[in-house]
Amino acid sequence: MMKIRNLVWLASLAISCLWLSGCGTMTAIDFATPEGSKLQLKGESYTFPATVKINQRTQRPLTENGYPVQIDIADTESAGGMLAVSGVLYVYNVELSDVDLLARNYFRIPQEKILALKQGAAVIIEGFSADANKPLYRAVLGAKKESN
Repeated sequence: MMKIRNLVWLASLAISCLWLSGCGTMTAIDFATPEGSKLQLKGESYTFPATVKINQRTQRPLTENGYPVQIDIADTESAGGMLAVSGVLYVYNVELSDVDLLARNYFRIPQEKILALKQGAAVIIEGFSADANKPLYRAVLGAKKESN
């Protein structure tokens, strides 16, 4: 009887540690458009389209637990065909349903956001779950300043 109690206690402790550290659940994000854009996240480089599994670690409201990101957006009107932006990607700690786990979570940068970035504005790109419209991620991006 004592051994079972100890095992249950250890199992609940391990689950609690995973939940508190944010390592228990991953969200897959499909970085989709504009195709050919380059993403740098967590020391890795990806080219759109790319699917990246990211640990959930940000509680709502936002905290400092975001991931720094750099994106070279494919844009024929920008110098070198790329618009360099940087910012922070927050991946929310949410309970995902079976539908959410099967659904694709697209990250798209629409043309109007690219135009706003070129004009010096910061933009926000958000993704929501397929099942209950829960917030999954939020990216806050701005164009990199050219050094003189």
